[in-house]
Amino acid sequence: MTAKKTTTKPRKKSTPKATAAPETKKIPASMWFFNFILAAGFLGFLYYLKDIPETSQKVASPKPAEKASVPPAAKPKPAETKPFPYDYAKILPKAEVIPPNVKEYEPKEDINKYVYRLQTGSFRRREDAEKQKASIAFLGMRGEIKELRQDNGNVWYRVEVGPITSRSKMNKAVDKLVKISIQPLVRKEKVD
Repeated sequence: MTAKKTTTKPRKKSTPKATAAPETKKIPASMWFFNFILAAGFLGFLYYLKDIPETSQKVASPKPAEKASVPPAAKPKPAETKPFPYDYAKILPKAEVIPPNVKEYEPKEDINKYVYRLQTGSFRRREDAEKQKASIAFLGMRGEIKELRQDNGNVWYRVEVGPITSRSKMNKAVDKLVKISIQPLVRKEKVD
């Protein structure tokens, strides 16, 4: 058996590299030309604005009023305004408004025939349904869990809120549930 000799080469000392002066980038002539044209255009626009006459409408400015030395006869007369042909303060008390005869609204269906149920979720595990029922209880609503068995043996746990008797109460309940990121399914059921 022969032993291998390991030879180590002496490391070369690194010499500090001379830092070269950073190269200056030259700006192309086309860029100078573009900037010159842009500046000339801006100056031309300012000259154009100087030659535009002022408009006759002046904006009210907070300058102190100066007393003019115009004789009173030279002041322009204000335009005469015509009186408005109607004086509502006199006409309205004399006016008589007769509303048309309208029948009272009668709903086509009896609103008490329906109740609303909100299905807030359907879960495979009862624990998940219990968690959602608890979060609904924090809103002040009563949730209930219904167990649904399918033909193939799967079990689903539905979380429902209700029955709710009026549409306005149902809308308020939906708004509360949406605030906690639950999008309920609204079911309208006929009462026997």
